Amino acid sequence: MGGETDCLMSVKDSCFEFRKSLEGLKAAGFQDIYSRSTFYVWAKIPASFKSSIDYAHHLLTKKNIIATPGIGFGKDGEGFIRFALTVDKNKLREAMGYARQAEDGWARSFAIAKNKPTPIDAYFESTFYMFPINALRGTKEAVDFYDLLNKELDERVKYGIGPVENEEIRIVIEGVPPYPGFRSFWNMFRRWNAPAVAATYPKVGGMFDMENMRHDPVKPWESIAEYSLYSYCNLSWEFRRETIKNYLKDFDAEALVIHGIKSCRSFTAGQGDLRDYVVNDLGYPALYVESDHQDPRYWAEAQIRNRVDAFFETIKRNKSLSMEVKA
Repeated sequence: MGGETDCLMSVKDSCFEFRKSLEGLKAAGFQDIYSRSTFYVWAKIPASFKSSIDYAHHLLTKKNIIATPGIGFGKDGEGFIRFALTVDKNKLREAMGYARQAEDGWARSFAIAKNKPTPIDAYFESTFYMFPINALRGTKEAVDFYDLLNKELDERVKYGIGPVENEEIRIVIEGVPPYPGFRSFWNMFRRWNAPAVAATYPKVGGMFDMENMRHDPVKPWESIAEYSLYSYCNLSWEFRRETIKNYLKDFDAEALVIHGIKSCRSFTAGQGDLRDYVVNDLGYPALYVESDHQDPRYWAEAQIRNRVDAFFETIKRNKSLSMEVKA
């Protein structure tokens, strides 16, 4: 800032905008509003709603308004919701612009796996590359990272470089990685020249391979609300099954591998039914293995390796038999 006058004007403008926000809430029908010299505003929920969660969900889905259910702050918060009025609109629009560019770059790194050979392992490598989209979203650093990543992937495509020496079996992977045995798990697929060409875990922070799933600087609040609804774990199993079906087809994959974990049932509940759907309805081979993404006690490396080896041995044998029949 240029000096004391600029500082005072900034404070004055912020306070004016805060006061106008309170007036706007009252005009929208929030009469019981509480704020004690903070940038957080508490409002009583209408009597027609059973809980603060129900009302917060209504505001998000029907009005594109983000509010925090009071129950999240303890039982005394039930019956209220909390609004945060701390974000400068111009700063938010700037961040949304960067977020959109980063999301475009991140989505491009997914689509490039349709090449043969794929230049990227869309599960194991993308687990590393998802950091900026989640931790640095809204910054130029995230935009620059994905620009650099896609330049590297373009070079790999140009020279036919892939994550395995000789791509043989293209797979889709569903589930959270087993971090206690991450490297060992990856090597189980490398030794079979089986790269992941699509995966669900890198979309846990947002389904950015959907063209309409972007933050929007023109309508920042609305796009934040829409984004909150399209985290992968928040989606129905009907949607998730259709997503897997499209991945298998669009990326010309031959099989699905599901890794279930014990510590996050919101991700894994329903994966057994998913396997049955892929095998029985779609006709693809599917493998289900389970460990955990945090607790090393559930990482049974030898047992998992045996199941992975048996799975790929069966796929290769069936491919050989199919080629013999055609010959």
